[in-house]
Amino acid sequence: MAPYATKDAAADDAPVTTIIRPASIDSEDEQLAAMGYKPEMKREFTWFAIVSFAFSVTGILAGAMATFYTPLAAGGPVALIWAWFWGSFGCLCIGLSVAELVSAYPTDGGLYYTVKHVVPSSWVPLMGWIVGWMNLLGQIACSASVDFALASQITATAALGSDYAYGAPNSHTVAVMMGCLLVHGTLNSLPTKYLARLSSLYTIVNVGGIFAAIIALLVTCKDKNSASFVFTHFESSSGWSNNGISFCIGLLAVAWTMTDYDATAHITEETAHANVRAPIAIIIAVVLTAVLGWALLIVLVFCMGTDIAGLLEAPSGLPVALIYRRNLGKGGALTMMVLTILVQNATCMVCMQSCARTIFALSRDGMLPFSRVWSTVNRWSQTPVHAVWLICALAALLGLLDLASYYAAEAIFSVTSIALDWSYVIPVLCKVIFAGKIPYQPGPIHFGRLSMPINLAAFCWVAFVSVILCFPQSVPVEKQTMNYSSVVFVGWLILASGYWFYRQGQSSPYQGPGAKAGLLGVVSPSHSD
Repeated sequence: MAPYATKDAAADDAPVTTIIRPASIDSEDEQLAAMGYKPEMKREFTWFAIVSFAFSVTGILAGAMATFYTPLAAGGPVALIWAWFWGSFGCLCIGLSVAELVSAYPTDGGLYYTVKHVVPSSWVPLMGWIVGWMNLLGQIACSASVDFALASQITATAALGSDYAYGAPNSHTVAVMMGCLLVHGTLNSLPTKYLARLSSLYTIVNVGGIFAAIIALLVTCKDKNSASFVFTHFESSSGWSNNGISFCIGLLAVAWTMTDYDATAHITEETAHANVRAPIAIIIAVVLTAVLGWALLIVLVFCMGTDIAGLLEAPSGLPVALIYRRNLGKGGALTMMVLTILVQNATCMVCMQSCARTIFALSRDGMLPFSRVWSTVNRWSQTPVHAVWLICALAALLGLLDLASYYAAEAIFSVTSIALDWSYVIPVLCKVIFAGKIPYQPGPIHFGRLSMPINLAAFCWVAFVSVILCFPQSVPVEKQTMNYSSVVFVGWLILASGYWFYRQGQSSPYQGPGAKAGLLGVVSPSHSD
């Protein structure tokens, strides 16, 4: 069975199609070989495991805690509630667009590989290079930001347990982050079956933790805020005189929590029936994150009191921890913090796994320095262990930014969303631009006539939010409060450009994703200009 929809499945007037039965594991490996890649990993992610993986990437309970401060400072309740609400629609459009492409071309390269099938063949090497390096930056920043968030939550829990006698300086947070990276590097060196089981287990903790937080806060909070305060009160502490800009700064929470949509795509070579399971898992995760995340934020705002300035000055640096402390008491707050740490630990684990597979996928196409090292699959675990420890090292380097200032570390969160989202919408936009010119063949999950408007909405959202995420979070701008995300992003593009010219000057230049198609004994569909 080919990995593409039949003529009926590709009909333009079909809104959503899932009529093709998933291929067997053997035929999926044949499809992978047809795309130019040798099957090297076991397909051990089940239905529940792949959905759990996708849901663990967002880690709502922990993500809300990690990003609560920014929208709270940007616009108070209005930014917390409505930035998430409206931003969720933009994120949903990206998620649906990514799911379509993943269904059509399920490889560990994710949307990087799809470039081969959405642009003219002469464009493939350059576009593959741009999308691949941009996605790699986003994946590295994602791994760094989630482990930094975990370290912040651990030190905040220590501060809470000591009744704030312990102050958790930046140097301690960075040290804890390095320890977290070592733990997650070790976990990601295990065989896939263990990672799949851990993802499934953590999803139960994630969902259970969300409902535990909602119920506990509603039961224990005796002086809830009014609905008017929760849904209409705007209070900016960012220093921006323009309330519209200040409100938009609050979009960081939803943009960071609901990104890395293609993380699931990067484990498709370890998933049975990946062209159906992976895209559906992405869609389920995005919808659940949007709904449950909004519900959790509403409850937190109802129970946070009206002293916004006091929350922003929370001793632990995390306003949500203070909300727990005020309503649940010390014991209850510590319990919720432990649950949050467990959820964030899962997010860290799956984000690192996704990034390692990205490095593996790019390296087997010869995109990175020392590609042979990073594309090596360990014989025991049958996973790219070298790539795992490379991401640990690179994420640790980014984590050192926290030693400069809190705002420098916050740049990692912005870079994650900017780089990842652009690596998604570039192939998505190319699919729209070259529709009818390039014989793109959709997979079993696609949206027919709705596909183009969804794709265009995703592009518009990314173009808008990327600009917002480069703005300073507070004014006046000083050296310590500058948003350095644009500096990191441009610096990475310069590095990628320099290596492009070097690589293309070699005797065997980079030829694009899946350049070995047809060389592994299986014929691959292709196109010409």
